[in-house]
Formats: sequence, structure tokens, C-alpha cells
Amino acid sequence: MAVPRCGVDLVKVPRIREAIEKHGEAFLNRIFTAVEIEYCESHKHRKFEHYAGRFAAKEAFYKAISPREARIRFKNIEIKHLPNGAPEFFMLPEERARLGLAETSAISVTLSHDTDYAVAVVLIS
Repeated sequence: MAVPRCGVDLVKVPRIREAIEKHGEAFLNRIFTAVEIEYCESHKHRKFEHYAGRFAAKEAFYKAISPREARIRFKNIEIKHLPNGAPEFFMLPEERARLGLAETSAISVTLSHDTDYAVAVVLIS
């Protein structure tokens, strides 16, 4: 039985805001999928919190998967939402295979954010 792996990340929302304002589309398109950008942009008054939450989730995933694979492609992992609003990871089977994750591996994610900080926890089992 494999040992579950956990990753946690805390991000300052103003840091993500500054990166987006400075680098614009280049930053967004390197880190986030079109679905994620659309979701964050739909929350006009809190969009930077949503971007920061997704960034934290991708960093937490990196920490949970490392050292198995140090070359995480942030754009190849996506945060979507279940009908109840809970976040979930989406990853193509080819990306799972590249990272050495079995199809049966479950990836759980939780996000929280406020004006200044976003935090994410990822559990891979």
C-alpha cells in the first residue's frame, strides 16, 4: 500500500496580482488554463484571490508529487469545480502517466482565500 502524500502552499494574493499586472497574458497563459482564467475573471471583485488559490493548489500539488517529478507543467493540471462548488483536480491520462501517477490515484484539493492570502492543501492517495 502506497503512503499518501500531502502538499501545502500559502500565497500572498498581492504577489499574484503584481505578477498578473506586470506580465499580463504571458503569466496567465503560462500558469493557468483557459477554463481557470474564465472562472477567475468571472469573479471581478475577487479574481486575484481566485488566481492565488489556483496557484497555491498547483504549488501544493508540486510539493505532494515531488521528488518523483520535478518538472510540473502547471498548465497541464487544472482546478475545476464540482456542482456543489468544491474544487477538484483535472489532469489528462497522459500527464498522470508522465508524473508516475496511477489512474487509481486520488488527488484531493482544498482551497481557502481572503483579501491577503490563499492557501491550498493537496492529498494524493
